[in-house]
Amino acid sequence: MHYAAGQPAADVAGEALRQALAAAAPGYVAAALERLAFDEVLGLTPAQQMRLRDRAVELDARVVEDLTGVTAPIS
Repeated sequence: MHYAAGQPAADVAGEALRQALAAAAPGYVAAALERLAFDEVLGLTPAQQMRLRDRAVELDARVVEDLTGVTAPIS
């Protein structure tokens, strides 16, 4: 890690963790939104469901595609 030179190990590990979470977060949030959109207990309207699905696709279309098997249109 070129940015690690002269840095305490805890700072280097903390930065690596922050970067890993930042890279993974959109996919996790997309998966959660997609699942929430069609949770019958929530009783969302079709319009609300589509808004959640659209936001999930904006965050990570590949995750939504993997979960649903439907290819999301790229806007």
